Amino acid sequence: MFVYVLNQHGKPMMPCRPQRARKLLRGGKARIVRRTPFTIQLKYGSSGYKQEVTAGMDTGSKKLGCAAEGTTVARVLASAWDKIGIDHAFRRHKPQVVFHASAYNIVPLMESNAYAAVKHNVFAAKDVADLSLQQGVL
Repeated sequence: MFVYVLNQHGKPMMPCRPQRARKLLRGGKARIVRRTPFTIQLKYGSSGYKQEVTAGMDTGSKKLGCAAEGTTVARVLASAWDKIGIDHAFRRHKPQVVFHASAYNIVPLMESNAYAAVKHNVFAAKDVADLSLQQGVL
């Protein structure tokens, strides 16, 4: 979870973690502007650093997907069953967040093959989650 940040002139900056926002608020260096989404505004001048971000949108037939990608994003394609490969990717890239996106989602096929659907969607996701926890990833 992130907190949106505005500079002293009300222009958007890079979001920060809630811990950082609490520190700024307690120190009187920021004020709350909005509660939903939670946004703070700095009371002092800043460098105004902004990270380059690429936005993407996937308009599927039933669901809408969107992604924001910064310059520090590492895309890794690996089988959810390849624990060694995923562990290696975690150690190499040291991610803060992991998205597991290899789900079977063809509903009629999955309804008639429930065991395979659960095995892939649930157990593979659990393996990725377990490795994430071992590496200290959110």
